[in-house]
Amino acid sequence: MKRIFIICVLVLTGSWASAQSLDTLNTEGLSKREIKKLKWKKAQEKRKLEQEAQIKLAKSLLDSGSFIVECDMLYGRYGGTLPVNPGTNFFAIHGEDVTFQIGTEVGHLGYNGIGGITVDGKAKNYKAKTRKKSMYARTQVMSPIGTYSVSVTAVTSENVRVRISGNWGHSIEMEGRIKPLEEHNVYKATPII
Repeated sequence: MKRIFIICVLVLTGSWASAQSLDTLNTEGLSKREIKKLKWKKAQEKRKLEQEAQIKLAKSLLDSGSFIVECDMLYGRYGGTLPVNPGTNFFAIHGEDVTFQIGTEVGHLGYNGIGGITVDGKAKNYKAKTRKKSMYARTQVMSPIGTYSVSVTAVTSENVRVRISGNWGHSIEMEGRIKPLEEHNVYKATPII
């Protein structure tokens, strides 16, 4: 009984202390409406700082030419969408080496063993540029199964779109998050050829 009482006192004291530390705004003499406005402005500033950090990360990664985009959504040629696992769907570039992998988890075996394809290739003519509200990079990828034109468009590090187009009119778009190569969390399956 004594032990339960001590635990309850410690928990309540800890929760009271954390509640006091969360309320860092000086709210003496302010109405509830003014307090709410102050909290909203503080949250708005925090979101803006986070977004600026994401934009800087995306710009630095695209400029370096060494990154990975872990994709959680695939877009087909006619606008169809398919949510996918970011651990098996990615586009990666490191200098001249390029890998892109598409795999679904709907039970098909595919060329790579996970329901899709894995292509290794070499990048030619990599160029990264910055626009007003976004950054993009373009390159040509030479692979054993053909030549692909790849464009990567980033608004922030959390909102990146990769478009892979072949010579014969087929294309696929992937959307996800851009990360440094060291922080990736993907499974690379067996590449074609």
